[in-house]
Amino acid sequence: FLVFVNASLFWFNKTEVPQEFFYYSWLIGKGHIIYKDFVQNHGPLLYYLFAPFSGDRSFTLILIKIFYTLVQSANLILILILIKKFSRITSFIIGGVTFIVLNFYFSFNYFWDEQIIATFYLLIYYLLNSKEFTLKSACIGILIGLAGLIKINALIIAIPVLFFYKKKSFLFSPILIWSIAML
Repeated sequence: FLVFVNASLFWFNKTEVPQEFFYYSWLIGKGHIIYKDFVQNHGPLLYYLFAPFSGDRSFTLILIKIFYTLVQSANLILILILIKKFSRITSFIIGGVTFIVLNFYFSFNYFWDEQIIATFYLLIYYLLNSKEFTLKSACIGILIGLAGLIKINALIIAIPVLFFYKKKSFLFSPILIWSIAML
């Protein structure tokens, strides 16, 4: 029910999308190379993700709205999973309702990089508190690398992960992701 209410709030209200998502994605779709042909102070991941859909602005806006609603729903689900893991059902309901209200009113239904970075951070936190499995450090590293490809300052999450995660092998994945992106 909470996920349905959250998705409805974001879907049935107007979503503000910065023009750069359309323009930079369109430039990339036309064959321009970010940081060579034009300057952008954020990472390239989202612009390359939206570039194949940049021909029709209204279609791109619908896809971004779907993507934005899915990201906001994923954030709520992750918050609810974490609340359930550490507290009782009353805290689950109160925490879920509080998150929905605060997230909706503080995000102003404005699609921006931080919502996606928050999803990656929540996934990293969830993985840090989950049982050990074979690809755990690789998954954490990939999430850190992807967050850094959205905004470079998102790589700062690696510092607390270094303190709280015993295996330092997670650092290989962000380095690999960034090396591929640089090539």
